[in-house]
Amino acid sequence: RGMPWFEGDVEPEQVPEKYRLGRAYIPKTRYLDPEFLKLEQDKLFPKTWQIACRSEELPDVGSFVEYAVGDYSILVVRESKTSIRAYHNSCRHRGTRLARGRGRVGSLICPFHGWRWNLDGSIRLVLDREEFVPRSDDDLGLATVLAEQWGGFVFINMD
Repeated sequence: RGMPWFEGDVEPEQVPEKYRLGRAYIPKTRYLDPEFLKLEQDKLFPKTWQIACRSEELPDVGSFVEYAVGDYSILVVRESKTSIRAYHNSCRHRGTRLARGRGRVGSLICPFHGWRWNLDGSIRLVLDREEFVPRSDDDLGLATVLAEQWGGFVFINMD
């Protein structure tokens, strides 16, 4: 009957036959089926904890790693010696990707308009602010993603 302690568990008869688990294995089709991948991208990846990187990949303040899964891009950033944060890798104005791969920055800069964010996600600079619809600085901060460390790994959760 599944795991009764797992919130959102479904009854076995609700699972399409081709996705049901065998006695002791996961069917190969789960790894190859584009329809199942879409289900994972829509229902699983945005709602579960995932390993984004190792802590040592972020050795210095300003170090970042881009974590991509499906259509999502998450920026994992060492904000301070003791703090790692994560953000949707997207400018709050045009949705432009802020960074790719890995590297080290003093602030996050949108390549489209040059808006800048501090490593804590707060807005630092809006060039030509008067030319945009007025919005509070709180409203312009980067969209955060949960980030936690355990056992040398950095986990993120978008939910």
